[in-house]
Amino acid sequence: SIADADIVVSGGRGLKGPENWNLIEDLADTLGAATSCSKPVSDMGWRPHSEHVGQTGKPVATNLYIAIGISGAIQHLAGINSSKIKVVINNDPEAPFFKAADYGVVGDAFDVVPRLNEKLKAFKAQNS
Repeated sequence: SIADADIVVSGGRGLKGPENWNLIEDLADTLGAATSCSKPVSDMGWRPHSEHVGQTGKPVATNLYIAIGISGAIQHLAGINSSKIKVVINNDPEAPFFKAADYGVVGDAFDVVPRLNEKLKAFKAQNS
């Protein structure tokens, strides 16, 4: 479950539609992570409400929280502030999440995430 996960990969409206959720799932599979989403994503029906992280959703206290296409509304940040390392991937350099993140990548998720996943898979293969 999200609450017990060591790593969570979370997606937001920046994914543009439920048909692109495979970006989140593929990275989560590589990392052995749980998946979650922002409130707008669950409100639009892209993902179940049980995956919504935030003040009105589930709080998480993971070792690693990766937010992809999530701007970082205060309610979302309140639900993840106990996570040890917060990483954000967003194409908006002014997204509030960058102020809360330990690491950030300004870039298009549809470009950054597949390349990140490819590098992580290669790293895992070399070190297994």
